[in-house]
Amino acid sequence: MRRFRRWLASAVLGLAWWLPGGGGLYAVTWEEVRVKDPLSGYEITVRQPRDLTGDIYSWPSRRDLVYFPYTDAHYIWHSPHTDYVSFANDFHELNEEEKRRIRRYLKRNRLYVGEEISIEQKLARLEAIYRLRDKDEAFWRWFYRVMAHWHRDRPEKARGYHAKLVPILERQLAEVDDGVERIKTLYLLGEYSWRLDRREEAQKYFSRARRIVWTDQKGQARTGIGYVNDMIEQRLFDLLAEEAKKREEAKKQRTNAQKK
Repeated sequence: MRRFRRWLASAVLGLAWWLPGGGGLYAVTWEEVRVKDPLSGYEITVRQPRDLTGDIYSWPSRRDLVYFPYTDAHYIWHSPHTDYVSFANDFHELNEEEKRRIRRYLKRNRLYVGEEISIEQKLARLEAIYRLRDKDEAFWRWFYRVMAHWHRDRPEKARGYHAKLVPILERQLAEVDDGVERIKTLYLLGEYSWRLDRREEAQKYFSRARRIVWTDQKGQARTGIGYVNDMIEQRLFDLLAEEAKKREEAKKQRTNAQKK
């Protein structure tokens, strides 16, 4: 009976998460596990992914080059004992100095200890706590992209992350050699320039990303990256649509002016 209950709980969790992924449906099976809060030592119940069906490269988060499970709220673990929040992958990776800083912050910034918190509260606390951890620029280059995706329905908030990312990515571009990483960096610079309404800059970055030739593991020469090229093509199509709309609006204005 106990085994059946565990199977049933797992099945329910899995069936509950058939979700649209942008290019089709995907299914995630989550399982509950018990882990220790690194600040208090108390055990808490969290969820971790067990099975995944679907193509992550077709999901909306692909435009930020961030992928599951970091795009799912279940992967942001929250301890109701202390209000500590972290992504699951490095939930326990705290040194003593980090623990000291985080405990002091949490003592001064209590939410609702003992209760679950909203996703908006989780995201805000997630960033605040990561700022107290010893993270390098490579981490923030990734983290800000994750946050840009999470806030995609809050344009002004998302633009703040886009603006932070551009100078970080420009520094990375000066360091990476030709190849896959350079293509991705150029693409991201183009994408965030686009979202900041810098169309001319975006086109230049996209053009450079599409022209890079690199050699794959089989020794074959490749130009650009397939799925990245597809996203660039979509942006260029969007640009043509924008220009067509502007021409139509200008034509209407001229017609109205002539009637007057």
